Amino acid sequence: MLENAIFHHVGIAVKSITDTALLYTEAGYRMLPVVYDPIQNVNISFLEKNGSPLLELVEPVDKTSPVYNILKKVGVSAYHFCYEVVSIQDCITALESKDFRLLQEPVPAVAFNNRKICFLYHIDTGLIELLEK
Repeated sequence: MLENAIFHHVGIAVKSITDTALLYTEAGYRMLPVVYDPIQNVNISFLEKNGSPLLELVEPVDKTSPVYNILKKVGVSAYHFCYEVVSIQDCITALESKDFRLLQEPVPAVAFNNRKICFLYHIDTGLIELLEK
């Protein structure tokens, strides 16, 4: 399933990248530039710290963003884990055979230099993002 995948980051839905990032930068994280993703209609910024997981802050631009609904239901929270994979399509096929549901076909992601991403959901594991290497 994900045996050859490499953990990449934790995605966190936030109301304000600026407000949330401040708390992490005070804890030693370094904030990378904010990027707008028109496909997901979100602003994204990564936070990095040596020896710690990479964090992705995801802020909805407006109510049409999927992240808006996450914030409305549960507030600011970690909502996905991302894994880097060699072949996104092979991984989708394998995960679908394990009852994961593909939520969106792979699309280019601005935050990853247009490498393809997609999201899948499973009732026992929640939401995961695949990032093609």
